[in-house]
Parts: sequence; structure tokens; C-alpha cells
Amino acid sequence: MKFCEENIPNYNRASHYKIINRALQKGSDKKQKLIKVEKLDIYEDEVEYINSLSINYQYKKLLFAFLVQMRLNKIVSEFKNGKEYKSIYFKGGKQKYQNIKSMANVSNRININDEFINKLSQGDNSLISSLHSGLISLNFLNGCKQTGDVAIEIKDYENVGWYFDYYNHVDKIRLCEYCGQPFKQQHGNERYCKKHKEYQRIENKEIICCDCHKTFKVNGIVKNKKRCEECQHKKQLEYQRNSMKEIRNK
Repeated sequence: MKFCEENIPNYNRASHYKIINRALQKGSDKKQKLIKVEKLDIYEDEVEYINSLSINYQYKKLLFAFLVQMRLNKIVSEFKNGKEYKSIYFKGGKQKYQNIKSMANVSNRININDEFINKLSQGDNSLISSLHSGLISLNFLNGCKQTGDVAIEIKDYENVGWYFDYYNHVDKIRLCEYCGQPFKQQHGNERYCKKHKEYQRIENKEIICCDCHKTFKVNGIVKNKKRCEECQHKKQLEYQRNSMKEIRNK
């Protein structure tokens, strides 16, 4: 009640009782609870499948954002409803598509309806199908298999496109030396993302590469790093070659 007295103008316990009671009931409902997803694992086969598609790179980033959003939808739905969520359908709309573009870190000039969906819905094996009233079927999700090693751990759901860029060694995308999450450098020399640009640098730690067994340094905040940059790049190239070979043999 103290919070109400301090924050509600002209607060009166008797007149506000019913409103507050309803709010408390809603807040205690399991289906209304906030769900905190600490991280989301994306696997190598999922990323490499999207990378293997013969489409514009910006479109690949949009597909990656849809993949992440649908994975979040699955977590929320299964928590609230207690049953498995397998849907590949996405109910679009101007605001929802704008959110996807923002997540993907792509140009705002891309028109999802008239450009992106239209182009990816062509052909017998279309990656997306446009259904009705803004509903689309994300057919490409059927090719995203949660197999292989974890390639990306997403913790910043507002900038998932930068994770895809970092995985693909896009220029000016680097990891923040404080939080370890990817960000885009604006001037070519930033070491911290916008959120942590005022933080002091954390001491580096030494790790022995699991492939070449050489010692290399990483920022102390970085976790699950087991290969030096050179060996990680070699492994990724090898994985890409094997993936393309499997696709050609199908």
C-alpha cells in the first residue's frame, strides 16, 4: 500500500481496492508472469543452413531474426500452456515486421511485405509462404536443425543481426570487452558497446586452444571460448565445406 500512496495521485484505499486487487490477481496468474530468457542457443547446422541459401545477405539476417523470434515464441508458449509448440506460422503486421527488421539490424528501407516475403515466396520450394490477413508460413524453419555444436549464444534480443554478422566475420562487428556481446563499431576503434562504453576494461585471461594447444588471451568476461581465432576460423571453413558437400549430394 505504501507504493500506491506514494505513486497514485489522490490515492484512497477504499476506492482503489478493487482495481489493485484485480491487478494482483492478474500478476499472480502464471500466464501473465514475465519470463526471463537468460540466453538462447543457436546451433551450427541452423546458422549454416541459412548461410547456404542463395539469397541476399540482408535477407539471411532477416531469416535469422525470424528464427530467434520463433524460438522465443516457443519458450513463452510452452511456459504458459504447458505443451509443445511446433508452429512455423507468424502473424505479421507493420509493427511486428518493424521489430523484426530492428532485431536483424538491417536497412530500414527493406520492405518486408512487398520485397522480402514476395521474393522468398517464389518457386516450388519457397522459404516463406504468404497465407492470408498478414499470416505467413516460415517454411525455412523446417531446414533449421538444432544439431552440431552451439554456434551462437544470444543474450541481446534487440540486436540479433550482429550475432549473425560476427559469426560471418563481417567488418566492424566485434565483441564488447565488458559484456562479451557483439556490437557495430562506428569509428573503427570502439572496444565497448553503447551500454558499457563507460566501463573499465576487465583483465584478460589465458586459455589453451583445444586444437593447436597454443595459449591465447581473451577478455575475462568471455565464456565458452575454446579455440583461438585462427583455429576457430579453420573449423568454420571446414564446417561450411562439409555442409555444402552434403547439400550437393542430396
